[in-house]
Amino acid sequence: MTTEYKPPLAIHFIWNPADDEPVATILDAVRSSFARDVDRPFSRGLNIPLFFYSSESPNQFPPHSPAQQAAKDIVFVFASVNTLGRDSWKSYIDQLSLSDTFLAVPIAIDRNGLDHGGEGSLKNLNFLRFYEWQGDLKEQRAILAMAHEIYRHGFVEISKMIMASVHQLRFF
Repeated sequence: MTTEYKPPLAIHFIWNPADDEPVATILDAVRSSFARDVDRPFSRGLNIPLFFYSSESPNQFPPHSPAQQAAKDIVFVFASVNTLGRDSWKSYIDQLSLSDTFLAVPIAIDRNGLDHGGEGSLKNLNFLRFYEWQGDLKEQRAILAMAHEIYRHGFVEISKMIMASVHQLRFF
């Protein structure tokens, strides 16, 4: 009898290699904040499993799609003119199969990335706006915004019944 262990949370990242420059600094900050440090195995890190999806060429989409790895998975999709302007990338992102336990958080690298929110798997989702993060604190703002989304989607359980009762008005 073997029982496969599933971690409570896994995080996936999808980006086009043409966006490597802006995405690389964010991914480095994410690795140091959320992942296990192999050089210091007993450090007090979050040890969240991280999965990365990109390709060798900006014109090709990644060979694999994110799959359920944990009790809850969050997919951060870096969207830009490079993902929107290439049909193969647009189809790849539009066909992500999301559910209550497999959620997407889109990150718009530029204003064009917001156009992914009109149809497909990212329809009507709120985008983090990378292009608004200015200055020396860009990495810290990214970590803060992503940590908020991880907490919101990964750890907070809000049932519809509770939400309905919270928003009821009682006069007497």
